Amino acid sequence: MKITGNDRIPHFVYFEDFNDGLAQDWAPAAGTWAVENNQYRNSTSNGIENCIYTGSTFADYTFSAKIKPDWDNNAGLIFNYTDADNYYLIELDANPKTATLKRVKNGSESTLAKANYTGGGAGNYVTVEIKNDGKLTTVKINSVTVFNAVSTSDFSFGKIGLYTWWQPVWFDDVDVKAKGTVTSVQQKVNIVSASVDVFPNPVTQGCLNVNISSTGGGQVQIYMYNMSGKLVLEQESGERNITVSTEKLQSPGVYLLKIITPNNSFQQKIVLL
Repeated sequence: MKITGNDRIPHFVYFEDFNDGLAQDWAPAAGTWAVENNQYRNSTSNGIENCIYTGSTFADYTFSAKIKPDWDNNAGLIFNYTDADNYYLIELDANPKTATLKRVKNGSESTLAKANYTGGGAGNYVTVEIKNDGKLTTVKINSVTVFNAVSTSDFSFGKIGLYTWWQPVWFDDVDVKAKGTVTSVQQKVNIVSASVDVFPNPVTQGCLNVNISSTGGGQVQIYMYNMSGKLVLEQESGERNITVSTEKLQSPGVYLLKIITPNNSFQQKIVLL
């Protein structure tokens, strides 16, 4: 994964396909969540069972994911999540195929819009895309617009999440493209202006270069995990151009590199030859 930004149109990009067997920074609120067959799955069916991505809080963004329900019950995506009592939700009923845009405010749920959709259903993937600019929300299902510019101004930014309702559900290809991130819902939106370059990848000479356009004036923490989730490398630096030695990583394979700056966290898969 590469996170880029510029002075005119800064962006923060997050993508997770779970192909490394990990679900970094995903926090289940209920249910039994695990990576299976390169997908993220809640295998239980005990009511509403959500899972929230805690790695970033997004502002002015597009959020998409693939959803495959096992049964004919409901599943969906959560966005602008502030806490368990305040967020928005796209809920898909697998049979009949209806989509509902909901608001949960102070623990009370209300329907903002409802429409039919095509594709998907039990045992089939459906792709949901949510575009939210802090005031309005547009939703596409399988590339077809089902809700256009619905007013959603109660929560202008927040975390993203996955939603299941009384059924096991599979999720895949979580993709976020945001103009900003927020470290706390009480803080002002922080527009990302940094870019991170990691090279070479694959690593062939025992040395990995990390170049960050801006560190925010603080220390940078670098962590590397193997595919079992074990921390195998840790490094800290106050520089923007950092050299990471991989000579102690004796086993070739795929590793997860995580970089934490004072403003953001970034992660990328690294191949060691």
